[in-house]
Amino acid sequence: MNFDELQVDLHGCDSLEATAIVLNALKELEEDEYHFSYTFIAGNGSGAIKFLVEDILDKEGYKYTYLNKSKSIIKAFKK
Repeated sequence: MNFDELQVDLHGCDSLEATAIVLNALKELEEDEYHFSYTFIAGNGSGAIKFLVEDILDKEGYKYTYLNKSKSIIKAFKK
């Protein structure tokens, strides 16, 4: 068993790649009985990946919070 925090760094991803990674991460979160959150590191760049992550989380019905002032690190919680 691995009890490390679930997280993924999306720096350098394009929107298609980031979408696939986020959706797979959310599936992993829902199937994992030991973790209750997943952290997405979107970076500060243009903001496109940050908005993409927020949009996916909203559409999929996940609650989330920001872990820093620039809102580039997003922690999503299991449904």
